[in-house]
Amino acid sequence: MTTLLFLTALGLAPAADTPAQRAKAALDETGSVVAESQTLTEFAATVKMKTRAEVVLDQSAVLAGGIDPNSPTITVTVRDVKLRDGYAAALAPLGLRIGTVGATVVISTDEGLTARQMRQRVSLSPGPAGVVLADLASRTGANIVLDPRQKKQLGEATCELTLSDVTLETAVRLAAEVSGFRAVRMGNVLFVTSNERAEKLRADADGPTPAAHPVSGVQTTEDRPLPFVPVPPSGGVPPPPGNR
Repeated sequence: MTTLLFLTALGLAPAADTPAQRAKAALDETGSVVAESQTLTEFAATVKMKTRAEVVLDQSAVLAGGIDPNSPTITVTVRDVKLRDGYAAALAPLGLRIGTVGATVVISTDEGLTARQMRQRVSLSPGPAGVVLADLASRTGANIVLDPRQKKQLGEATCELTLSDVTLETAVRLAAEVSGFRAVRMGNVLFVTSNERAEKLRADADGPTPAAHPVSGVQTTEDRPLPFVPVPPSGGVPPPPGNR
């Protein structure tokens, strides 16, 4: 059950349409993905044109993987599929993934994409626990899953917490904690459940996402995001990060 469906099941109004939701919807549209000896830069520009979304390349992950973004490497032909699946098929041989971070479509490694999803900057205000968590999922596009076995308890719980400019993972963990629950990260999913069930899942759970780039070791701070390379509208070669 997705967080928004869960919220509806609680009898509460689902979150309004957001830029993050629209970015995810763009990747879920059905179409064709065709590329013949395209560079990664050209491919990203095609994704930008097709989805009409902001697209960025994770320069650190691409270079750390030994990939030249301006050398022809991508050839793919798939038709009548979700664009998300077609792009995944094209990027898989390079060890890369495509996903959304907020309203932006990002091409990175699996670890890099998860780190960026979990470390988005968010703020939150007090409210019903289910609404607060569902709103975070709606605004960020992240996978925040509420345990359906806790529907009644989450429907009655209140999150008396105000946060400003913190990472998404921190916000979800604290919001769950003050509401009497626990958030467990499993890959790119934050699962909110009871303390008892969270304890049972602990052996299979992942710890907080690291601040360092999981591939290249490039450090981040709370105020400096990991380096992105925006995809230019023309599909041209983006400048090196230090020259932008």
